[in-house]
Amino acid sequence: MRTRRSAGANATTIVLLPEVTAQEARARAFDLVAQLAARGVEVRVGLAVHPTDGGSADALLVGARSAASGAAP
Repeated sequence: MRTRRSAGANATTIVLLPEVTAQEARARAFDLVAQLAARGVEVRVGLAVHPTDGGSADALLVGARSAASGAAP
């Protein structure tokens, strides 16, 4: 897990889950969102899965960021 702080309270966290299914990744993401929401932290989540959403790390990051930007906090 990697977190990057930017201006204000905004942060970007990237979580890599090698060798898990898309369904398992989605379940883990929802669990993480629920745990953070219970602590009053609003988050957006974007998932990208290889090879469906991209074949390179860059393509997967673009896909995940795009999905997160369209997600409700």
